[in-house]
Amino acid sequence: EGVAVDYFIHCANNQVDKRELKEANHHEIVQICHMLIGTPLAIKLVAGWLLTHTCGQIIDRLQGNLAFLAPPYETISSKQIIGVIEETWSQLTIEEQEIVAKLSLFTRTFDAEMSLQIARSSHETIRDLLQKGILVSQTASLYQLHPILKGYAAEKLTIEAQWMTDVHKTYCDYYFQLMRQYGND
Repeated sequence: EGVAVDYFIHCANNQVDKRELKEANHHEIVQICHMLIGTPLAIKLVAGWLLTHTCGQIIDRLQGNLAFLAPPYETISSKQIIGVIEETWSQLTIEEQEIVAKLSLFTRTFDAEMSLQIARSSHETIRDLLQKGILVSQTASLYQLHPILKGYAAEKLTIEAQWMTDVHKTYCDYYFQLMRQYGND
């Protein structure tokens, strides 16, 4: 319980004051972590909801929209994780959804420049996706999608034909320019 609560508070780093969060909402945070069975990916995503929800609202959302997380909270299945991902996805703007879907093309890490050129993101969007727990910062300049999120976003990319067409063109253009640049060096 303590490790999950500490991780939730760690993941909430830029959303709210950590001490205030822990003191004012300790019971609710314990309940959230208990509902999520301490699952790191679910905790990271749900902590990102603090940008727009209070702890009480998060509990209501988990109890209402994600009713499959009903007691007893013994294990969390892939279906439940997908439920948390779907709820998180629904809280993204259409622009953020498109960018995350396009970023799913990267097999590993990518840098801000690649995100800007290929997914047509902005620095602000990268920051927002980091705060929401969608992107993980590997280093100061390298980012990555969690493999489960990557798979989910890749599915969304295949559904949106225009997104797919746009990103394949920008992806190819980016790497073509990169090869030309290295060829000239």
